[in-house]
Amino acid sequence: MKLELVIPTINRLKKLSNCLDSIIKAKKDNDIVLTLYFTDLKELDIISDKYNLDWISFSVIEEYRVPTFWNKCLNLLKSDALCYLNDDIELYEDTISNICDIYPQYFPDFDGILGIHQTNLPESQVVKTAFGIIGKKYISRFPENQVYCPDYYRFFGDYEMYLYAKEIDKFKYNKKIKLKHFHPAFDLRMVDDTHKNVRKWLPIDKIIFRERQELGWLWGKDFNLLRKKIERGF
Repeated sequence: MKLELVIPTINRLKKLSNCLDSIIKAKKDNDIVLTLYFTDLKELDIISDKYNLDWISFSVIEEYRVPTFWNKCLNLLKSDALCYLNDDIELYEDTISNICDIYPQYFPDFDGILGIHQTNLPESQVVKTAFGIIGKKYISRFPENQVYCPDYYRFFGDYEMYLYAKEIDKFKYNKKIKLKHFHPAFDLRMVDDTHKNVRKWLPIDKIIFRERQELGWLWGKDFNLLRKKIERGF
């Protein structure tokens, strides 16, 4: 199994370095590539110098909007599956090996989503698809490979993705696939400017989610949008 890991990042050099160190330890002999997307060019220069490895690539993103960004990454996917992550996580040393072993057991044709267990957070309070692995065949179920509903800005896209994948029995969750997530909502010591900036989108995304639910819409089951214009690219 060939796996691509993708991480967008901004203003989190220390957290990102911790994240990358854990990925390097977890890589072992697995066939993986990692793509990092930076908003800040200075941060890109710092990290690219520090982590100059042939399986890590570095790109620029001017503005991070969740569905637009991840749908574009899914369109660019050349591996069997994409593992979507954040810059404030830490993998266990067996995380990647377990992904490469367990995902094909559930989805040998790469037609499904495997959620990642966040070991340090209350399981009842997290979305099981907050982090996960999406197979290339599952991606093809969606128009223009848009697995993430384009209606949202930052929140609820992963939850609606979970609802649909679960409804068609294309979602699995195995606690052997795990990571640590240093989420400010559960640890106030982790609050930073990036987190504060993200949270400003929560009210509008709550309204969008509620309106879509009231209309009975579910992205994948249908492709209805409140927003008429779908932004393309980054």
